[in-house]
Amino acid sequence: MPFKFVLISAIVCQVIATLLALRLNWKYKYYSAWILFSASALLMGIQQTAFLVFVWDKVNGEFITLIPLWTACLSALMVSVLFLGGVALIQPLFIQIARAEAVLQKEKSALEDVVRETEDELRIARDIQQNLLPKTSPCMKGFDVAGASVPAEWTSGDYFDYLPLTGDRSAVVIADVSGHGTGPALLMSAIRSFLRALAHSQVDIGQILTIANRAFCNDVDFGRFVTIFMARFDPPSGQFQFTSAGHEGFLMDHSGQVRTLRSNNPPVGAVADTVFEAQPSETMNCGDILLLISDGIPETESSNGDPFGMERTLEIVRDNRKKPAAEIVASLLDAARTHAGDYPQVDDITAVVLKAEQIT
Repeated sequence: MPFKFVLISAIVCQVIATLLALRLNWKYKYYSAWILFSASALLMGIQQTAFLVFVWDKVNGEFITLIPLWTACLSALMVSVLFLGGVALIQPLFIQIARAEAVLQKEKSALEDVVRETEDELRIARDIQQNLLPKTSPCMKGFDVAGASVPAEWTSGDYFDYLPLTGDRSAVVIADVSGHGTGPALLMSAIRSFLRALAHSQVDIGQILTIANRAFCNDVDFGRFVTIFMARFDPPSGQFQFTSAGHEGFLMDHSGQVRTLRSNNPPVGAVADTVFEAQPSETMNCGDILLLISDGIPETESSNGDPFGMERTLEIVRDNRKKPAAEIVASLLDAARTHAGDYPQVDDITAVVLKAEQIT
């Protein structure tokens, strides 16, 4: 009978559509939405088969002429044909998606290789820079000296060093290059080279900064600058002199009173013809502490934007002033990290502590 042929044709189309849908599932990684689509195609085929079985033996001459039966049969055929056409035409979309995923995976792999190579290079740069910092404290009779630096990124624009000078004198220096990261790290290396080279031939720390500033301005584009604090120590007498380029120091006596060692000079790199002069000599008594820090410590912020601050910085040093210099530095850095909590470190942090012991 004609309606049976229509239903059988609908079922055949539905079976073919289901097989094509399942093939797309298998070939293109089983997209979850398409699995539901394939399941619906299979259930529609089962439904049409069940309907065909239901009416197979119940049709007589009058039943055949009923409009609802033909409507159901023709609708089933049209749905199956349209479904089959849709499944057949959607395959190019799956092909495009698969190709796009293949390209994305290839680019992802290439990007991972680049990131891996970049990280390796940055790790090497970090190791080289860390090796430029002092590994041990200098032997300065009557002084306990310690310093540490923690970069915000792979490399740092902060710098501290201990420079041997002529006449059994020593200089301690801390510097902070504007910004942080690879560029400032390169400038930090340049400043280190200038200061170390000049320390071999100059005893006047003011003259050292003056020459270093002139060389820096000649070699580096305008707009880059470095704040520097340098102090020269005469261990036998306990006296020291300092000069500064836009960087403050803090002198704390044995009772915890603090005096700020201010700078009247611009940073290195700001004005080429700046003449730096060493301040008059001062004497550190037993228990006195010279604190040198970069601005990354007081500017360390908590998650709610509260800065660590200079008052809190000095209070940490004051509370630990009877401890060795290394422990004072460690306490200060630990306090800053605790204050930040989970908030990321956004600037390099460096601290140097010189504590006068028994001066003879």
